[in-house]
Amino acid sequence: MNTPRSYLLCLVLALAWPAEAGAQSCNRRCAAGTPRDARGCCVSSKVKVRKIKVRKIKVRKGKKPQKEKKQVKAGARARPLRWVRIKGGKFAMPEKGSRWLGPRREVKVRSFSLTVSEVTAAQYRRCVKKKVCPAPLSGRPRCTYGSKDGNVPINCVTYEHARAFCDHVGGRLPTEAEWEFAARGRGKLQPYPWGDEPPSCDRVAMSGGDDACANKKQKGPAPVCSHPSGNTTQGLCDMGGNVCEWVSDWYSRAYTTYTDNPLGPDTGKSKVIRGGDWRTGTHRYFASTYRRKVYPTHHWDWIGIRCAK
Repeated sequence: MNTPRSYLLCLVLALAWPAEAGAQSCNRRCAAGTPRDARGCCVSSKVKVRKIKVRKIKVRKGKKPQKEKKQVKAGARARPLRWVRIKGGKFAMPEKGSRWLGPRREVKVRSFSLTVSEVTAAQYRRCVKKKVCPAPLSGRPRCTYGSKDGNVPINCVTYEHARAFCDHVGGRLPTEAEWEFAARGRGKLQPYPWGDEPPSCDRVAMSGGDDACANKKQKGPAPVCSHPSGNTTQGLCDMGGNVCEWVSDWYSRAYTTYTDNPLGPDTGKSKVIRGGDWRTGTHRYFASTYRRKVYPTHHWDWIGIRCAK
């Protein structure tokens, strides 16, 4: 009987294929006493367990959201005002102001006190916080009301801003005669608050001009009392430069009346400011006799406050 070739091929494949589809080939050479399964494969009593090494993975935890800190400005804590008592006396005041040489008249001032330094930004902010002083101009690059350094002098203030602050601390603005008397070390015949030596960057906050430090540009007011070599003999800071300072007098081209404790004209259009400022380096602007006029409603970044009482 002839068997078709296709049938024989299928029979061979069936015998070679494992009993269970997909089963793996087994070991049929078993050791003595080893049990076998239905297919005749050796069955091991011991099951080998493959050890798997587990690596510890460090999971980076996300940073916890930090609590919002209150923004505290550097130097925001206002230092208390310090006062210097100036004993009164007589001194020769130039008749036409700003002129060191020329006619002079004798002026008498009574004893008074001045703040050691110009009013700082932090001190003025405290007055605004108490709703006593009006807020000055801010937002300009060199206006110091919002400065992080609260120890720089307040600027960009009008005459009324200055008067309101001095009233709040139990004082007033100094008269022009008082200011000059104090700047000259109680009326000494010296051109600058510190003496006869010319202005320098060690003595005043200045920018360019006549001095050798002309290349050092002052970008704004410096912290108060940061130039101690420019102090007066009584210890007043920055009388020569940093910011100019409002005084109480109305401006007059010439001093017309000289009495005990002169108060200046009764009326006028402009107020007097005294002292040099950080924008300039011209020596004459730092002289104790130098004076300028400014409308009382103006607020410049080179004008500040010093109080008297």
